[in-house]
Amino acid sequence: EAMAHLQDRFARFGRRSEQPALTLAWAWRELEQPSRARAVLQEAARLRPDDGLLRLRSASLLASLGQNQEADRLLEAARGKVRENDWLRAAAALAELRLDTAAALRWAREILRVEPLALDAHCGVARALARLEGMASAQAHLKAACERFPQHYGLQRTLVEWLREGDPAQQEEAIRALLRVAPSDAWARRELAIVLTNSG
Repeated sequence: EAMAHLQDRFARFGRRSEQPALTLAWAWRELEQPSRARAVLQEAARLRPDDGLLRLRSASLLASLGQNQEADRLLEAARGKVRENDWLRAAAALAELRLDTAAALRWAREILRVEPLALDAHCGVARALARLEGMASAQAHLKAACERFPQHYGLQRTLVEWLREGDPAQQEEAIRALLRVAPSDAWARRELAIVLTNSG
């Protein structure tokens, strides 16, 4: 019954928006019906030939099905038809999905060129650096970002999380920097108490 509803929604509104097609295709994927998911996306592309967002989201969905060549084609077709940062995020996500860490790092850095404060991109850079060069490189990136944007709560908290297995003195310094941004933050206060207790 639920699938019938989604199919009817796509039939009625598929020309107006990309969302009914994407929802239906995602549902078929979850039901392990990849051929039906692909068929929906193909029909949606026919109905909305100039929809860049549809192509971008379709690329991500097809990549999750292992259809890498078609995903690459759709990703490229979406270029210039969507916001640059949206395109870059999709490219980075596809690279991570394929475990292409070098490409994921390159795209995450490109996102930061457009959005220097983007926490997801900073995390993407850190993950890639940790795999390629080791934890110290990832931590160094986050420390530099925190120094550049000292009032960015998300960055400061992320650095604390990435330093958990490291030097207690560095952990304490990072937590105190976070508390300068958010003095009443209960999570940061708890983290500080743990570090101080463990360090004697």
